[in-house]
Amino acid sequence: MDRPAEAQVPVPPLRVLVVDDEPALAEQLHAILALDSHRVRVCHGGAEALAALAEECFDLVITDLGMPEIKDGA
Repeated sequence: MDRPAEAQVPVPPLRVLVVDDEPALAEQLHAILALDSHRVRVCHGGAEALAALAEECFDLVITDLGMPEIKDGA
């Protein structure tokens, strides 16, 4: 897909955490971000994402707001 000239500003690769309990959506986001050389880690639940955040620093987190096993204030 061609991008408009003004959108072709080089962006350094980011460390991205994608969190979604729908595997197909998470994998689509991974594929799109990887096209621009971003390093992407996918988690399919809130508990898994919290463990990933304890292990590694990320520049960006893209998440589904409703994680079934994570309650408000947890």
